[in-house]
Amino acid sequence: RILGVSGTLQALGEYEKSILDQYGLNKFIHVPSVYGSSNFQFDKAGDGIYFEENTSNFFHRISAEIIAATKSRRAVIVFFQNRSKLDMF
Repeated sequence: RILGVSGTLQALGEYEKSILDQYGLNKFIHVPSVYGSSNFQFDKAGDGIYFEENTSNFFHRISAEIIAATKSRRAVIVFFQNRSKLDMF
């Protein structure tokens, strides 16, 4: 018996189901989330892509995006190329 959580089981196609079946995974139960509906959203075409003139503007844009997302009660993770870039921020 395998118990797990995945928000993607309902989106599986026949091909994905056949792969799971090869491992004996062929019975699924869908239970509504106890956390309510998801507020996940993909960026629309063009949103989330910015070109800034300099590093200062770039870092201000990152800060503005963080503030906007957290005000909407969304989680934020920011990745930097390396520690030096993080320290500059």
